[in-house]
Order: sequence, then structure tokens, then C-alpha cells
Amino acid sequence: MTEVSTQEERELLKLINSYFRKGKRNNTVSAATRVLPHSCGGLGQINAQVQLKLLRIKWIIRSNSGEDSLWIHYWDENVRNLKLYLNTETDLRVFAYNWSALRSTVSNKLFPYTVAAYKAWHSLPLTCDTTSFYGVLNQPLLDNKYILDYNGMPVRATQNVSDIIKHLGSVPLSLFFCEPESNPIAPFNPTDPESWGLIPRDHEQLNAVTKLNFSEQMWTQFFNLIPTEILKLICAGPPATQYYGWAACQLQSEPSLEAPPDIGDVYYIIPPTKNKPIRLAFFQSNDFVLSFTSLDTPEWGDWQNSILPDLRPLSVTCVSGHPIILGWADSTLDHTSFLLPSSNPSAPPPIP
Repeated sequence: MTEVSTQEERELLKLINSYFRKGKRNNTVSAATRVLPHSCGGLGQINAQVQLKLLRIKWIIRSNSGEDSLWIHYWDENVRNLKLYLNTETDLRVFAYNWSALRSTVSNKLFPYTVAAYKAWHSLPLTCDTTSFYGVLNQPLLDNKYILDYNGMPVRATQNVSDIIKHLGSVPLSLFFCEPESNPIAPFNPTDPESWGLIPRDHEQLNAVTKLNFSEQMWTQFFNLIPTEILKLICAGPPATQYYGWAACQLQSEPSLEAPPDIGDVYYIIPPTKNKPIRLAFFQSNDFVLSFTSLDTPEWGDWQNSILPDLRPLSVTCVSGHPIILGWADSTLDHTSFLLPSSNPSAPPPIP
């Protein structure tokens, strides 16, 4: 993985333009038109700068795909060094920073390709849906450019909170919440904890989950950093509408931040269409790699009432060519967490 310098980019672009202009200094077809696809009236010329940017971003996508290749361990080590330099434990895909000013130098010893990849990632107009329950629950709380305080600024750690996150790494918002012992009956009311779909964990529960031993005051200070609107959204609980996509049964086990051992049978919930009802596809897991087994059959009985209500959303990626489990959807940031806005859904995404 060797980074292409700015000078090399210019030389490459000069060669490409010279080829399409057939050696002439000028051409009646503009560069903007030449890089358009044939279907859009262009010449299909490769936009070298965009192509290089996408290749850099691809390494970030692949490194978070659940693969266990040797290069990923090398990549993760360089990401760890970058986090140390930036003094953060937050996932760098959402880390609030002036990325355009970051440089890899001999003195900081940052891997040039890792720096270039994250600069390319943050140059895209990506957004995250922090207005929905499933869109916000897996987001890191601190230093996140999508989670803002009442001043419109990313949430920063206090000294006490810094002491905690040294032991935790990236802290998803889901860490602070758990399901109540009984499902709420009354409609959600922010002032009535009995109506909450998720309730805050107390300091003893947080210490048990994280295997730490911090005081109630320190955990309370950490919890109070959660913006009010996001706190209301999470406490309201999951929406009443049916969830579709990857899901699994949750096994009974002690809560822990370790790799989730509590994932049971894995399913894919297929949404209904105009002519077909909702379906359920069963997958077998072998070291978190999934393989299709069967669709629902009459032998499953009344699975819509016996299986479906107990399924919990799961984060699964197919980037490697095989579906691989990354973790529970409410605590794992994956590629589906990021959205690229477009005024025309059928148009290709804009890349600056």
C-alpha cells in the first residue's frame, strides 16, 4: 500500500488528458464532459483523482468487513497509531477533526496511506441518521461529528470521563442503556420512566458490563454528556414497526463488552411485497461467517409469533463476498450507518 503523491497525481492526469486530446493543447470537449459515462453523453474518461480517492476509501471499508487477513492486522496497527496521535478512542470514521490539515511526516511517523484514506473518507458528504433509534444507538458518544451538544459542537470528554475511556476504547451510546424488566404499557413520556422502552444502567451495572470499578459520580458525569434529544430518542425504545434485515436470537449470558458470544440462531427477515408475505431465511454461523440453510417452512410452525418477536437486529457485512457477523446492530458501527445524500436517488453519488 504505497500512497500516490500529489505530483504523481498531476503527472497521471496529464497523461490521461493528453491521450484524450490526442496530443493537442485544446479540445472542444471539456474535461467535465469527458469524465461522464457514455450513458450520460460523456466519453467515459477515467477521473484519476476520483478513482484514487475511491481506492483509498475502499481500504477503510475492507478493514471493517470482518475479514481476518494478515494485512488487516497491519492496517489496524497503523489506525491505532493514528488514534494515539489524535488522542482519541473514537472510531475514526466519525471522528470530528480538521482532516484536510492532517499530514504524515517523518516526525509523527503516521502511515501515509492510512492518513490519505481517512482524509478521502471525510471529504465525502456522508451523513448518519441520528434521528432514528437504530441510527443513533450504535454511534460513539465522544468526539463524534454526528453527535452534537446544545452548542452544535461534538461532545468532548471531561477529565473524569477521560479516565474511563482509557479502559474502554470507542463508547457506543448503547453502553448506557438496557431493557426494562417488563415492557412498558403506557405511551412514551419523557418524564415517566415506567413508559421508557430502554432505561439507563446504574453505575453498578456499567461496572459489571465494562469490568471496571468507577464511582457513581464518574459514571453520572459520563452519562450527563448525552444530548437531551438523543436521550429522549433512545429512552423511547425501538419503533413499533417491524424491523427487516439481519437479526438473531439473543442467548442468555452475562453482559460484556467482549466479542458477542450471545448470538444464537441467525435469520434474514425478508420484507413482504404486494404479492408475497413476509419470509424468514435461516443462516448457519461458522466462526461468524454465515451460510444460507433454508427459508421458512410449515414445519417451523407459527414462527411469526414464536420466533420473529424475539429477534434482535444484527450487523452483518457482505463486503468480502460472504456474509460476516460484526456484532449487534445497536452497538456496532457498520457501512449501513453512513448515508450519502443525493437529490436524485437514481443518480450516481456525487464525489468532490
